[in-house]
Amino acid sequence: ADLQALGDGEYLIRATLTDVAGNITTLTRTLTVDTTAPTLTLEALTGDDLLTADELQSALDLLGSTSPAEAG
Repeated sequence: ADLQALGDGEYLIRATLTDVAGNITTLTRTLTVDTTAPTLTLEALTGDDLLTADELQSALDLLGSTSPAEAG
């Protein structure tokens, strides 16, 4: 199958196997295709968006968010 041709969404994949004795096993799984990149937003490190020599010598917290946010 050409997986690149699939659009975003959920797809059901089913595989059925038969051995030489005729025993059959079927396995079904869901495949989720998501080609949309998340967005990233970063907050300013300092009030003026400029880092001074003193600020560069201290610990800085980088804060931001992503959308959509994934669990975990």
